[in-house]
Amino acid sequence: MSTPNLDLLLDNPVWHTLSGQHASLAGRNGPLLWYPADHAPFVSVADGATRVSSARGLVGKRYFLGPVPTQDMRLWTTTAVSPVLQMIRLAGTALPSPANTAVVLDENDRPAMNALTAVAFPDFFRAQTASLGTYVGIKVDGTVVSMAGERMTVPGAREISGVCTAPGHTGNGFGRDVMLALMARHEAQGIASFLHVSESNAVAIRLYERLGFRPRAVLALHAVDFPV
Repeated sequence: MSTPNLDLLLDNPVWHTLSGQHASLAGRNGPLLWYPADHAPFVSVADGATRVSSARGLVGKRYFLGPVPTQDMRLWTTTAVSPVLQMIRLAGTALPSPANTAVVLDENDRPAMNALTAVAFPDFFRAQTASLGTYVGIKVDGTVVSMAGERMTVPGAREISGVCTAPGHTGNGFGRDVMLALMARHEAQGIASFLHVSESNAVAIRLYERLGFRPRAVLALHAVDFPV
């Protein structure tokens, strides 16, 4: 089982990432912390008891993952609320061997990465998302056809995100193998891997369970619109 401290961090991963490892990127207005729009669409507060009186600096569509504050006035409009399953794999368990070799992706791969995620994650993978951590991929004839990377990070754990494979290349174990490449990195560092997946995505959940991930919590994802 994970430690209570890690549980506390993972109950509010955006806040603890933006007040920790990604603090240099964070936008701030009072109790609100958020990513630059070209990095990720998340905004956060320390806990659900927080009251917000100003959202200056935030415009357009954003997401709270976990705690949602109370607004003192109509600062934003909630457009959707979805349950998101958070899964975790603790360090210390042997990993299966990948069938395909994943390579670390760099800035030269960004156009291909953006094109690959445009269908799978049209609102969550942004122009600079790949700068938030290490991204790995599998290439066929020099083209990235499958990828995964690190996004949020808290002491003791890193998130695996952006897992996707191009149409026409599924069924080859590519998604499994890019995840294994990141999991091996985390295992070598002695830290846990965690991820977020829609509760309705049964196919992905089964894959993650086969790789040793277990459900940890269900977090609410609130889609909100800030006035332009």
